[in-house]
Amino acid sequence: MRRIVWIKVLKNLVLLALVVLPIFFVFVWIQSLLQQATGATEIAYVMETGGVYYLSNVIPVLVGGLIHQLLLTFLPRELESTKYRIVAFFLTLIIPMVVWLLWGGPVKSFLLFAVPMILALGVYALLIRIPVKYSPSE
Repeated sequence: MRRIVWIKVLKNLVLLALVVLPIFFVFVWIQSLLQQATGATEIAYVMETGGVYYLSNVIPVLVGGLIHQLLLTFLPRELESTKYRIVAFFLTLIIPMVVWLLWGGPVKSFLLFAVPMILALGVYALLIRIPVKYSPSE
């Protein structure tokens, strides 16, 4: 593979870890506020809990993101950017599946975060860097 493809993969993984995963935790916090969960209004509790969950989930999320990015590199370059992003969105479902497989907890507990997951993965699919179209002679 070309060097430029690996740079885009790396940039997308950094985007996933430093932008999308914190956005996911903000969505989880908003969900907790709407459900009036215990401790959701105490900022120290939210930061501490979010930090622990971030650190415990960043590696599984990056593994899922790497698998996602590798699958995207095999998509045809001739796809329009809109179609590419739609396919990228549906392929993002791999990320929570990998996290769940590495986490090993019950599905019911994992599905409590379905809405924040879908929103965060949608943000990720919109923000990822898509490969530039190039001719086969390159």
